[in-house]
Amino acid sequence: MIDKGSLVYTVGEGHLQIGTVTSRRVGEDKWAYYKIKWHNNERYEAIVERYRAINPGSVPPEKKEYRAGEIGSLVPEGIYKTVNEHLNLVRPALENDTDG
Repeated sequence: MIDKGSLVYTVGEGHLQIGTVTSRRVGEDKWAYYKIKWHNNERYEAIVERYRAINPGSVPPEKKEYRAGEIGSLVPEGIYKTVNEHLNLVRPALENDTDG
């Protein structure tokens, strides 16, 4: 179950966002709604700024809450293991890269 303090993700504008749930409530529609503190979110913020520059009179809707189903749960240890496996795979290739 996703609850306050859970590590979660969503994908928006082709960008993976990872954050921590800061609050959870159940709406009248019986859906759970979450407020999330997104981490390392500069890329997404740049996408929003670019949107504002292209559409000066329009403001993209800023989500204050995410409904269950719009986010997924992550296990920090699983993320750590996955990133390490990735780095172990690409490091030798990068070290042997003669183009760089």
